[in-house]
Amino acid sequence: MTSIASVPIENPRAQCIVMLFAALREMGGCHFKQETISFIRENHWFDIRDEDRSPYPSATTNEPRWHTLIAWGRKDAVVAELMFSHSQDQWELTRHGIEEFRSVRAQYQSGVLEARRCYLWSVAFKQWMVPSFLPSDRDWPRPKDTYRDSAPSAPQHSR
Repeated sequence: MTSIASVPIENPRAQCIVMLFAALREMGGCHFKQETISFIRENHWFDIRDEDRSPYPSATTNEPRWHTLIAWGRKDAVVAELMFSHSQDQWELTRHGIEEFRSVRAQYQSGVLEARRCYLWSVAFKQWMVPSFLPSDRDWPRPKDTYRDSAPSAPQHSR
């Protein structure tokens, strides 16, 4: 199975890594976290839903979950040496990261990988990745348990 930063490509975290790499490639050079996230938001690349806007229950900040997912993708990429381990707020692809992104994008464009399986990607991003992409009823829907902590808990039984 194809992966990026050792994360299986269809995993939500890998979907975020691909968006992150695309943003850094488009912006060029080294950027702050907020600049990178703003670029993704302004280009409507992440299919942001209400659940993405709230913070994780365990979070110590009010950072939206989708920002946290992008930051976790950055962490995975640093561990895999696809991004430099500059200070926490300086994000930059390594040469290997640039090559990895080119390879993954080429696989989407050739049809080896299917953008329709990436449910965190907006149509705009899918079309950026694969210019010939057209939405259809074959696009994978977002699972109800994208954020497992927000899944309904099992009923409590009294004894």
